[in-house]
Amino acid sequence: SSLQLSKTIQDVETTQELLKETSSGALEIASDLLKKDRIDANILGMESLICLTDCSKAGLGIAKIVSRNIILDENSAGLRTIIMRFVSISSEDKSDQNEFRQRLHNLALHVLSNALSVTSKEGLLQREIQEHKWFADHLIPVLINELKDARNRPHDALLAAKAMFTLINISPDMRSKAIEIGAKNILTNARDHGISSHACLATETERCVSTLECAC
Repeated sequence: SSLQLSKTIQDVETTQELLKETSSGALEIASDLLKKDRIDANILGMESLICLTDCSKAGLGIAKIVSRNIILDENSAGLRTIIMRFVSISSEDKSDQNEFRQRLHNLALHVLSNALSVTSKEGLLQREIQEHKWFADHLIPVLINELKDARNRPHDALLAAKAMFTLINISPDMRSKAIEIGAKNILTNARDHGISSHACLATETERCVSTLECAC
């Protein structure tokens, strides 16, 4: 019995080490691609991170490790900073003349949404939000700005709404910040557009609006 328990513990530790090694290697590759001065390489790196933060594709263990590295900024690669740079691409770069940058922007939002969701389910995001003002002072305004353009870029707005819901659903501070800077009206406008032409956007923004209304 004690031998079996010891072997089980050893197997778990071995599995954890393998997950860490696999995640570390995958993160290094993705980070290298994102740092290249070629947009095709950047897109490949971001697509890789989408898979690595998706529990159904990478598995829960790897998704947790990669998401933690991104959201909690736990490694030296500065992945969160890189991803946010692509999330914060200017409206000019998101125009029809810049379809690759437009694609990269959408992929970065997807990574952010995935990683926030995974870390929130672990309970790690709540602690990080309490300790760092970055989420309220920087991330919430960026997401709201994205939702303002829901009529022109509904797919991006959908990902921004998913990320927004994760934040406001777990934190009173995030709800207060969103309400303070006028998120409810912006989300309502995005929801109304979604009702007429984008069902998923309508559903996700309605969840956000309901959460903010409950906070009032």
